[in-house]
Amino acid sequence: MSYSANKAAGRSSSHSRGQHAPSSLSQDQQLEITEAFQLFDMDKDGRIDYHELKVAMRALGFDQKKAQVLQILNSNGDGQGYISEQAFIQVLTKMILARDPMDELKRAFKLFAPEGKRITVEHLAKVAQDLGENLDHEELKAMIDEFDLDEDGAINEKEFINIMADDV
Repeated sequence: MSYSANKAAGRSSSHSRGQHAPSSLSQDQQLEITEAFQLFDMDKDGRIDYHELKVAMRALGFDQKKAQVLQILNSNGDGQGYISEQAFIQVLTKMILARDPMDELKRAFKLFAPEGKRITVEHLAKVAQDLGENLDHEELKAMIDEFDLDEDGAINEKEFINIMADDV
């Protein structure tokens, strides 16, 4: 499972439907931002350039167009084409807090359901394998069956959103 898929599935659904966005990030979210910056600060000088910024933002689930990344860099950078770790943390904190929880749940669903329609036992098996979990077919089927409200043998987007909303 990719870095952003793991984050989307595990942490971006930290509030339920109908609630307002949180006013601050969780410790896990703060750590994710810091880790993303440090991962892409290749020369470890406490700043990243346009390309590193774009990739770090993508790792955190923000696939921005070139103009948007340049705008962020121009507004928050050092004037020499770099953004500091502190500025990066401030920008990404604002961006994460501005996310719509429902959009995040829908994005997470698409990470689990490659064709975007249903999560099958096979899809769940792939995710479990990617996470290093050793679950047999019967365990995976039981997981699907528990939340499969329409009894079609898979989890659709609505069922996924209900699962995730109930977990928070």
